Amino acid sequence: KLGAAAVGDPPRRFLLKGNNCEIMANVAGPALRLQPQCPVGGTPGLEVGYFQIDNLRFNGYFASQNGLIGRSAIQIGEVGKKFAGFQKCQLRDVFALGFNTPTIRLVGALTRMINFDRVVVNDGGLEIATHENNSFIGDLDFNNCQFGGTVTNPPLKIESAATGAASEIRGIRFFGTIFYGSGTLIYAHKNGRIGDLWFNSIQWEGSSNPVGAHALWIVVDDTADLFQLFIDNPYVVGFNGNAMLFERFGAARVKAVSVRGAKINEIMTAQYRPIVLTQFDDTSILDCDFFGQIAADSCV
Repeated sequence: KLGAAAVGDPPRRFLLKGNNCEIMANVAGPALRLQPQCPVGGTPGLEVGYFQIDNLRFNGYFASQNGLIGRSAIQIGEVGKKFAGFQKCQLRDVFALGFNTPTIRLVGALTRMINFDRVVVNDGGLEIATHENNSFIGDLDFNNCQFGGTVTNPPLKIESAATGAASEIRGIRFFGTIFYGSGTLIYAHKNGRIGDLWFNSIQWEGSSNPVGAHALWIVVDDTADLFQLFIDNPYVVGFNGNAMLFERFGAARVKAVSVRGAKINEIMTAQYRPIVLTQFDDTSILDCDFFGQIAADSCV
């Protein structure tokens, strides 16, 4: 657990230099849990100050073989607690494989101010999710990372779904990141809000994808909000589903979504298309190129 030892103590700094060491996880839960001590409404002074995790490997082979529930490499944040550093925390040169479940998880009533640099997850991917009322996860940067996954355990899942006061996931920037495998999901439902997302120079690459598995799937349902999502210069190749499927249902609202400069190749099953919009308004598709093996008779 990270935090000050007593009320009034200065925020703590936690540094973990792995020197390329490997953690062989065999626990029912995260191998490394970055858990704040300050509950919502708790006494100020117990929040995390800063952490830096550098050059560390995680192997989930034993946890996976033993079928341990809740296994993962890293969990940042805790339900009902606040995790906000005084400067942007760092997770860099981290490699994880073998968990076959969501491998890096961000949760909590307030989890923010983290930079991910050259983080690689071979299977299980990254999950950013909140179902807590009046919660916030955001102010995150992902630079030159790589996340692999499947439809069951997508390379990236972002989900916001409070039942009372809105939960928000906002201010997330992906730069030069690669997503291997299908199933990247952005899902706002109930009273969830997701917005201020940037995907710049991203690659979605299919590998052994089942028919109907999409590269990027965005769903907004119930009374949720999706706003200000910008996808610039992505490259999408090799899927047996839609490259991008955007769907809105119920009384959900969409505002200011943009796909610009996409390069989409090899959408290999005829009933699927590079870009599909279902009741998705206030959305711009600009300067996109569709080439190579596109089996469908239309691209949008």
